[in-house]
Amino acid sequence: MARWQAQDGADLYQIPAWGKGWFHVQEDGHLSVRTPTAKKSIELHRLVEDLRRRGVSLPLLLRFPELIEARIEQLVSAFGSASEVFTPTSLGR
Repeated sequence: MARWQAQDGADLYQIPAWGKGWFHVQEDGHLSVRTPTAKKSIELHRLVEDLRRRGVSLPLLLRFPELIEARIEQLVSAFGSASEVFTPTSLGR
């Protein structure tokens, strides 16, 4: 039987599909968040362990402003495209 690899986890949990370049499974199997251009990256396991050592209790909510901004831009674009396609006249109104 083949040894479990980080890519196996990425495939199983479909990280590339929902992560959209923001989430990546590292060779050690830990999940990291990075900008799609990979200029910045943070390993979530290391971050959580550091926060626990500082006395921060779990669960916690992590926000990544660049990711939120990118998702908002995608939503605005999707609604803009939909409004062009589904005008009142195209809907029979």
